[in-house]
Amino acid sequence: MDDLKKKKDTLPPKVAAMYQAVYDLLLEDVDLTKVKVSDITSKAGIGKGTAYEYFESKEDIIAGAICEYLNNLTRIVEDRMDSKDTFMDAMEYLFSIFEEFCGSKEKNVFMKIALLCIASVHTEFSVKLHQEFLRREQSEHKIPRPDNMKWECLNRLVEKGVQSGEIRKDIPVEYISFSITSKIVAFLMYFTSSSGTMSQDCPLPKMMELLLEEIRRNFINPDWNA
Repeated sequence: MDDLKKKKDTLPPKVAAMYQAVYDLLLEDVDLTKVKVSDITSKAGIGKGTAYEYFESKEDIIAGAICEYLNNLTRIVEDRMDSKDTFMDAMEYLFSIFEEFCGSKEKNVFMKIALLCIASVHTEFSVKLHQEFLRREQSEHKIPRPDNMKWECLNRLVEKGVQSGEIRKDIPVEYISFSITSKIVAFLMYFTSSSGTMSQDCPLPKMMELLLEEIRRNFINPDWNA
């Protein structure tokens, strides 16, 4: 997942440094709810006052870093899925990413970000963070909010699969897309749970196998051959 760092070249250097600082703090298992602006700027190697030239608050910085991380991750995954020959090849790649995460330092970062984005917003920090996501989405820059990302790539892949005959034509594309998205969300919940990937009854490879088989059974044309 080294590609995640490429997009930072398009950001102002000091903004990129602060985003990298947030990422590094996550790698170090630091509790973001207790982080101060000065912790981020110190890690970034810039003065605290510089942060307020670009951001309004700590939550603004963290929200920006999370948006940047997830937007880059989504872009990379979508590009790779689009390059696959068949719909099921793309689905197998999508779920295989989690196996890759399990063996890398990215797992803890991804899990913390996922929990911040999809967990309940009962804490003051979470409320402020979600408010920043919403403000950014509604700003003139139209920055996508991580917990509201659209799977346009998935819709394209489903439509492509229907046209090729791989996916059944008697089921609406929108229904297939929503159904598969629900499985992805369920898998994310499993993946980010404290015991999910360590479960003896249903370890990660088994969970992936079951979900892929359900997608194949429900939506793939039984008469289709690659």
